[in-house]
Amino acid sequence: MKGLVLDQFGKTASFSRINPVQPSYDNAFRGGYHPYTDTEQFPYNNRIKVISYLREEAKTNAILAGIINAWVNTVGVPAFKSVSSSKEYNEEKEEFLESRFSNLCKTYDFRTFVRLICNEYVLTGEVFVYFLKDGHVKLLPAELIGSDPKNEDPNEVDGIIFSANGYVEGYRLGKRIKNKISFSKEDSQVIPANFVNHLCRRTRIEQVRGDIPMMPAIQAIQDLSEITKAKVKSIKIQSSLSYAIIKNNAQEYIEMLQAAVSEGSVDAQDALNWTTARSSYSRNAVQDIERGSMLYLENGEDAKPLSTNFQSGDFSAFELMTIKRICGTIAVPQQEILGYDQSNYSSSRAEKLKFAAFVKEFRKDAVQTILLPLQSWLVRRAVLFGDFIAGPEGEDNKVEYIFPAFATIDENKAVQAASERLAEGLTSKSQEIAAIGGQADQVLRDRIQYAAKQAQLIKEMAVESGLTEEEIRTELEAGK
Repeated sequence: MKGLVLDQFGKTASFSRINPVQPSYDNAFRGGYHPYTDTEQFPYNNRIKVISYLREEAKTNAILAGIINAWVNTVGVPAFKSVSSSKEYNEEKEEFLESRFSNLCKTYDFRTFVRLICNEYVLTGEVFVYFLKDGHVKLLPAELIGSDPKNEDPNEVDGIIFSANGYVEGYRLGKRIKNKISFSKEDSQVIPANFVNHLCRRTRIEQVRGDIPMMPAIQAIQDLSEITKAKVKSIKIQSSLSYAIIKNNAQEYIEMLQAAVSEGSVDAQDALNWTTARSSYSRNAVQDIERGSMLYLENGEDAKPLSTNFQSGDFSAFELMTIKRICGTIAVPQQEILGYDQSNYSSSRAEKLKFAAFVKEFRKDAVQTILLPLQSWLVRRAVLFGDFIAGPEGEDNKVEYIFPAFATIDENKAVQAASERLAEGLTSKSQEIAAIGGQADQVLRDRIQYAAKQAQLIKEMAVESGLTEEEIRTELEAGK
């Protein structure tokens, strides 16, 4: 971790190579497990370390950033449609919501608001939406919801305050002071629960804060980052031109020494000196040559280029395996990052279906927890202040959020299947369009509408001619 200190103790939120949330294997064999609560297993200090690490990696790790972007883009930004019994009221309400959504938050609009919700959910596991008294809403970072370490109130757990009956009464919002967050009573504030909507997904009965979806992938992210850096450094070193400088003049001096001894022109000490020098004259050396430079050799030297042996196969396999592990935490298909060259049609389609199911569940949670209460609050507030006229009784909440459709791998097959269902009377045009999404690609929608018209035309021709629909369809396909 770099830079910012985020814990309430004022300590640097350094993220070590050891995953703070991974249990020790030593504990497992020594019977070190105990029935801890969720807060004891995953305290606030560890939570903000994980969140801080993921935020940092999301900015600097290209693969992680690509996975998160794929998730956010797939969830998409929904369109809204009023579905009350009054057509006039529906039009007025849609205009009103469009106007309010353009200035929903003080610094960004509805589109950015939804994308931030998607991004925060992946990195922190929860989203806090604060409904302000001036009619705006504000997203609260998960790190700012917490409790004072000195807190002794049993009804306050991880920044969430409960009543004696177990209902949520409020949320403690901390204050940033220099490089730490203070949750003391003097610095923090308690926001009543009816002003905050808390979106999260829990996997434990006693859990009060949400699971961080990307947390199981932390070690894979670290492994991929470290191995990639090491491999890139290795490639850079091997990509330089390296030569082995071989200098082997020793034989010449041996012959000179033998001639001198035989002539008696050299004594024993000189012979020893000549022999000692042999090792230096036969030395080998390795020299790196910069690109564009010249290599000069002395008399008796040879240069032998060293071949680079970069083994890419093992790294590619490791990279693919690690990316799968990271993508799997939020069900993002690996094809979103690597393309389709590493997979076949069946596996790609299976991953798409799994991803679609995961995204649809999140969409439902977001609509029920944030988007429907949001539009209801905006309408009721506007009616109260006289800025909007109430609609039919009990129908102010009748709004649908229509998300973008999921792209299919083979749209021709999807259209063909839809056409067959329409022709056989198994479904209707509106059902097919609803199945692919209210904002599906216009070309795809036009083709489905064409298929519906063709099916109706065949039925009419069958009535007029007395032939069966199958016979007419056969004649049309034959071009008669």
